[in-house]
Amino acid sequence: MARKKLKLYVWDGVLTDYTDGVAYALARSPEEAKELLMKAGIRDQYWNGLKLDGQDYQEYDGPVAGFVYGGG
Repeated sequence: MARKKLKLYVWDGVLTDYTDGVAYALARSPEEAKELLMKAGIRDQYWNGLKLDGQDYQEYDGPVAGFVYGGG
């Protein structure tokens, strides 16, 4: 059985305090990505109602770069 390819899943507009935060995970599915983030310490109340329906995250399966400026 072949393993499913890992993809990078990125959510922005999460973990909002004064500015929006970003959450990311390298996983096989968006559901697995959220599970990994929950295990890393993000709790449901910090997701600001995001759904895992393909509308609220970006999915990358090739080379990608990004950054987030600090804010306050």
